[in-house]
Amino acid sequence: MQPLAFLFLLLTAIIDCFWLRALWVIWWGVRRWPFAKIAKNTDKPTSEESPKIAVFIPARNEQERVEKALSSVLAQDYPNFSVRFIDDQSTDKTWEIASRLARGCNRLELFRGKSRPEGWLGKPWALHQITQGVTEDWFLFVDADVVLHPQALSRAMDEAERYGSDLLSILVTVRLQSFWQKVIGLTTAAIVAVTSPIAYVNDPKKKTAFAAGGFMLFRRDAYQAVGGHAAVKDQIVEDVALAYKVKKRNLRLVLLSAPELVSTHFFGGFNEIWRNLRKNFFGLFGVHPGKLSLYSLWLLMWVLLPWFGLVAGISFSIRFESSIEWRAVAAFSFIGVASLLGMTGVFALLARSSPLYALTVPLGVCVLLAISWSNAWMFYFGSGLEWKGRTVAMK
Repeated sequence: MQPLAFLFLLLTAIIDCFWLRALWVIWWGVRRWPFAKIAKNTDKPTSEESPKIAVFIPARNEQERVEKALSSVLAQDYPNFSVRFIDDQSTDKTWEIASRLARGCNRLELFRGKSRPEGWLGKPWALHQITQGVTEDWFLFVDADVVLHPQALSRAMDEAERYGSDLLSILVTVRLQSFWQKVIGLTTAAIVAVTSPIAYVNDPKKKTAFAAGGFMLFRRDAYQAVGGHAAVKDQIVEDVALAYKVKKRNLRLVLLSAPELVSTHFFGGFNEIWRNLRKNFFGLFGVHPGKLSLYSLWLLMWVLLPWFGLVAGISFSIRFESSIEWRAVAAFSFIGVASLLGMTGVFALLARSSPLYALTVPLGVCVLLAISWSNAWMFYFGSGLEWKGRTVAMK
């Protein structure tokens, strides 16, 4: 057997095992924890029967989206909730829009954020301010660009009580419209699904943890037990950090998908996507060259190698007609490619996009790697990482 063919065969066999196992874990997770859906039963609990929920919404420079998001929260059919909205020193019209919505609304209370103490990042500090002294039974954290279905709060409470969760987080459905939104959005979804499958996140015996900051429903006692946002005051991806603290405390973490209930926009054009994803990938993967190199190698091997193996296997099989090993390489590579296309194709359909966008995942991986390495460059040789006009990380 040719050494190159043997190497390709070995690597593609390992990758096939990885993808087949990943698909099985994702499928089992969806079967075990199905999508939370809109309830057909229109009977609503009375205020006396319903646990009290405090909804917390931080916002900074969200004038284009805050009205729709805040209006959707106020339109919930859940009978017993209040809303605390904090404007984190916006420089646009976010405060004026929120003030207009608050007129005559007894559920909504507005706060102006104070200057950050040293060692705090913006979002944890904003939420820390408005959670102090609140005594409601449940705390719901919602981002200022997230739109809720009128039943979102009711259905989330149903699921939280059903699973006995201390933290219930719902994956926010992202609306994808442009080419780059679909390419990068689907690639990001695939990475999250593989690295943080619902089956592992929801298994108390597994260390894997994940939460979507756009919708996090905490039992108040659990939130206080993990230290609240003060415990993650310097974390850029504070939602995932809180999820890990919940699991570390042996509290019940539940992650669900609910495409009908919770949604948001994806960032606009390519430049805006690049700017906004820099913060997330900085928090998740850091900027250490060694760590980034391993992460890059991992992605390139699992995503791109099956494509190279398929092309090489077919090409060398044609060139060497009697080469069984290259035919085997093509067959094994095809399994890896088909697994990746099948998974991302389903994600594309859920996002109401063409499943053909699954073919663009290799391109999406290259863009995400470029974002990660640009973070490292800016961290070591540039002005640091900025987010909404603030520097969140410097060398």
